[in-house]
Amino acid sequence: MTTLRWKFVTILLVFVVFFGVGVYPILATRYGMPAPQWLLDRQLKLTDSPNPEIAHVWFRLAISNRYSTAYPAMERYMVAIGRRKLVVPLYRDLAATPDGKKLAVKIYAKARDGYHPVAQSTVDALLKPT
Repeated sequence: MTTLRWKFVTILLVFVVFFGVGVYPILATRYGMPAPQWLLDRQLKLTDSPNPEIAHVWFRLAISNRYSTAYPAMERYMVAIGRRKLVVPLYRDLAATPDGKKLAVKIYAKARDGYHPVAQSTVDALLKPT
């Protein structure tokens, strides 16, 4: 009877771990349930995505959910990527909160010289002191 109990506990534990780390983030995203951002990131490796479009969407989600673990990678991304359509929405999302605006100003100080003049003027307008 004791070995049967341990087998049951082991199977239950394996199921819980597999479901929590492997399946839950994907199902939660699909069906609109809340999912911890770190689980999604761990499963799909979105913070380190080499695809700029995927990284853009992920960083917007990270900003809206205040997933600060992704911020250093987002900073590297915003300095390296100069495309207006990819960086302006990130600055806009960051500027929505006081802490985010501080981070946006810090990133922009590093990245400004690498941006096209049109992108510079757009971000300048977003981050101007009010």
